[in-house]
Amino acid sequence: MEKPFSYPLTMKNGKVFDAAGKDVTELYQEYKQSEAAEKMVSALEKLAQVKQQTLPTKRMLFIDTAYKYSAVIETFVGDDLSERLNLAYAGKVEENESGEWYLNKMNRKIIEIESLAQLYSLVSRGDITMDMAEIAWDNRESCFYMIKR
Repeated sequence: MEKPFSYPLTMKNGKVFDAAGKDVTELYQEYKQSEAAEKMVSALEKLAQVKQQTLPTKRMLFIDTAYKYSAVIETFVGDDLSERLNLAYAGKVEENESGEWYLNKMNRKIIEIESLAQLYSLVSRGDITMDMAEIAWDNRESCFYMIKR
């Protein structure tokens, strides 16, 4: 999508202005929404390709303890979550010798969603809030569902 405004952009009082000082708030929001939609379509297409190759996928809970958010994701070994789903500094999904999937990054982890009780155990450790656990459980069948703290 072509950008309908000229750079540099500035913000003032919650509005976005282009280089000429024109209010482009609505255009900017539409552009960013379109950009996000294109990225999500691309992410889902990549997941579909992996499934066509009959590679295993899992629905897991991604937890970012640095930025205090989580997401229900469907992923696969070798999936670069930073690239495919735009999850900050998440890196690639790896598999250890015992078959567990993990992220080799500080403050980022993935956990297979097994039960609501298991998610509540993450609450008691301070990884997520009670609301986040319940939202994750309610959306456990999603390919991607962002949960903010």
